[in-house]
Amino acid sequence: MVQPVSAHASSDQPAKTFGIYIHVPFCRRKCNYCDFYSVAVTDELLDAYIRALECEINWVASYLPADQYAATLYCGGGSPSLINLVQLERIREILFGSFRFERDFEWTMEANPESFTSELMLGWQALGVNRISMGVQSLQPSLLKLLGRCHSAFDARIALETLKAGPCINWSVDCMCGIPGQTLTGWLEDLAEVRAYGPAHLSVYPLSLEPGTAMAERVRRGELDPSPEELVADQLEAAEAKLHDWGYEHYEIANYALSGQRCRHNLGYWLRTPYIGLGPAAATFWNETRSNALASLEHYLHSQVSDHTSMEHSLDPFERPFHHEVERLDRKAASLETILLGTRLLDGFDLQKWCQDYQSEIEPDLLGRIEEQVRIGLLERSGCIIRLSRRGRWLANKVWLDFVD
Repeated sequence: MVQPVSAHASSDQPAKTFGIYIHVPFCRRKCNYCDFYSVAVTDELLDAYIRALECEINWVASYLPADQYAATLYCGGGSPSLINLVQLERIREILFGSFRFERDFEWTMEANPESFTSELMLGWQALGVNRISMGVQSLQPSLLKLLGRCHSAFDARIALETLKAGPCINWSVDCMCGIPGQTLTGWLEDLAEVRAYGPAHLSVYPLSLEPGTAMAERVRRGELDPSPEELVADQLEAAEAKLHDWGYEHYEIANYALSGQRCRHNLGYWLRTPYIGLGPAAATFWNETRSNALASLEHYLHSQVSDHTSMEHSLDPFERPFHHEVERLDRKAASLETILLGTRLLDGFDLQKWCQDYQSEIEPDLLGRIEEQVRIGLLERSGCIIRLSRRGRWLANKVWLDFVD
C-alpha cells in the first residue's frame, strides 16, 4: 500500500489554491429523494470510469498553470465507498502524478453505511484520506425505508461505531430533518444519538422534494403528505440550540463543526475559490466561468476518447466538450453571487471589501436591498460585516430571493 502523499508545495513558494471535486456516479440503487446523477454499479463500468477519469485528469492538469496548488480534494457521489482500495489507489496515483498539492491538503471521501468497513477506513487512511463524510440521514427504520436508503439503522450504528473507534479525527455525519412522518422528538433523539459517537462535524438539512424524484412524485399524486414548514423550522431551530450546547459552531446554514473542523472544501464553494470538477455531472468554477459536465456516464466514457483532439484545440482548457451550461460571470453577476454565497456563512461577507471590489458594477438598488433586509431584521450588520440574523437563517430563501428578483 502506498503511503500518504507528501506535499509538492514548499513553504517559501507562494501558490494559488483551488479545490478538486470528483463525482463518483455509482450507487447500489437510487434513493427516493435523490436527484444527484448516479447509475447502478458494475465492475466493468467502474473500471471504464477510472480509465476515463485518468484521461480527463491528465488533460486538465496539462493546462494548469505551474503556480496552482490543490488545497482540497473531495470525492462525492453517488457512493464513493463502492470504489475498492486498488481502484482508489490508482486514482490517487493519477491525481498526485498530475496535480500539485498543498502540504496540509484536505481529502474527503463520502461514504454510506452499507458499503463502509473498518478495512476500507484503514485503507483510506493509508492512502492519505483525512476526512470522511458519512451519509446516515436517519436512525429510524421507517424513515430510512421511506427515503429508500440502502442501509438499515443497524448498519448506520455499526458505521458510526467504526468511525468512533478509528484513527480519523475529522469525520462528519449527514442528518436529515423534514422527512414526512418525522416528529420533533424523533429528530432530536436521532441527533443526540449521532452526537454521542463524537463526530467532529455535522451537516443538518431538511429534505428537499426535487422534481422527478420518486418521493416528489408520491407527493404530487397525493400519496404522501410533506412535512409542515412550521415543523421543519422547529426541527432546524431545535437542532441549532442543541448543537450549540454540545459545543458545535454553526458556521454555515446547514453545517456545524467543532473548533478547527470546518469543511475546507465546501468553504471554498461559498468563498468563491476556484475548483475543478471531474467526472460526469461535476461542476467547475474557473476564471469566473461556471460549467457542468453532462450527466451521462455513457457520454463521459465516450468523450474521453473521441473528443480528445477537439479538447486540445479548445480556447479555454476548462471548457471541455462534454461540459454544458457554461456561464461566464460578468462583474455584476459576480457581485450578486458574493452576497448570495457570503450570507450562507455565519461569518457573513465584508461590505466594505465588496464595495471596493465591485464599485463600478454596484447598483444603488442593490445597496438599498441590503439596508432594507437589515432594517427588517433578516440581515444584521456588525461594522463592515453583513450576515444573516438568527431569524434570517430560517428565512434565508426569502432573503436570497429578494436579491435575485
